[in-house]
Amino acid sequence: LVVLFDVLIDNADRWTGFNTKGSPDDRTLYFMDNTFSFSTFTLGHEGNLAPLRHMEVFPRGLVERMRALTYDTIEHALDVGDDPIGPLLQPAEIRALLARRDHLMAYIDAQVAELGEKAVLALP
Repeated sequence: LVVLFDVLIDNADRWTGFNTKGSPDDRTLYFMDNTFSFSTFTLGHEGNLAPLRHMEVFPRGLVERMRALTYDTIEHALDVGDDPIGPLLQPAEIRALLARRDHLMAYIDAQVAELGEKAVLALP
């Protein structure tokens, strides 16, 4: 799941060595530090795309939710009202996120065409 998330937000430094941490009992893996995310690159960084190219199985529910994203739903989710910090993402960043989402959907759709929906969207 984090691979899809990182492609979507274009997190350029997930695997630099210090952005993941395991719990003391090794049962939970934490992903942190999304500081370099939300670029205006419409395809995304190769460091995110390379792991995606090794994936063939995806969560159906997540794919459906990503497919349903629109500019308006993202803008509404990020609405901070009159906060002086301003909008969390600029319009160009939202458009780039949607372009990356479109690339993700095209990749997943190609996998479905090649391997079949049941095999590709096999996770809940």
